[in-house]
Amino acid sequence: MELDGKPAKMVYEGIRKLINISNPVDIDPDKDRPMTGTELTYSHYLVNNEKQIQQLVDGECVILNYIE
Repeated sequence: MELDGKPAKMVYEGIRKLINISNPVDIDPDKDRPMTGTELTYSHYLVNNEKQIQQLVDGECVILNYIE
């Protein structure tokens, strides 16, 4: 993978905030886990380095780019 022509990697560290949960059947999203067919809406962020990734994961303030 490349970013601006330079080697890069994508790191998954979890989901910080779910925006919307859409279930294929009537289940309680506060009590039941997502199931096959559940659609989760979340935000993508771009940060500059691993330190900022860790700050984001830890819930700290960090300057980032919001990706739509």
